Amino acid sequence: MATAHHETRSTGNCAKPTKKWPESARHSKPQIALLNTELKHKQDFVGRLEFLIHQRNEMIDALHGRIDQLREQNKRLDVENEHLCEMVRLSPDPF
Repeated sequence: MATAHHETRSTGNCAKPTKKWPESARHSKPQIALLNTELKHKQDFVGRLEFLIHQRNEMIDALHGRIDQLREQNKRLDVENEHLCEMVRLSPDPF
C-alpha cells in the first residue's frame, strides 16, 4: 500500500517575527518587569492585609464572646446580691 507524503508548512504562532521591534519596545521590557514586580509587591501587601483583617475579626468575635460571658456573670451576681440583701433585711437585728 502506497502512502502519500504531504509537506506541511508552519503558519502558526511559533514563527519568529521578521520585523524588528521599535526602539521604544526594547525599553518597555524592563518597564514591564518593573511593573510586574510592583504588582507582586502590592498583591503580597493585599494578602498580608487580608490575613490581618481575618485575625482582627477573630479577636473581635472572641471579645464579643467574653463580653457576653461577663454580662451573664453580672446578671447572676445581681440576682445573688438581691437574694443576700433580702436575707439581711429579713434577719433579726442582733442588737
